[in-house]
Amino acid sequence: MDTKPWYMSKTVWAALLTGLLGTYQGLDAALNDALPNIPQWVFYVLTGLGLYGLRTADKKIG
Repeated sequence: MDTKPWYMSKTVWAALLTGLLGTYQGLDAALNDALPNIPQWVFYVLTGLGLYGLRTADKKIG
């Protein structure tokens, strides 16, 4: 089976962005809402992209 580098994976990028935005929101809460809020729909879109990446994957990450 063919492999691809990790940075070519839609699922990896969706998970990475979701983690970074979640960390941003945690930092925002620690700073008493000093940073702009991220709309909830952004997380829904990233979740959908991650699931889409999983369903359409045809190569393993290697």
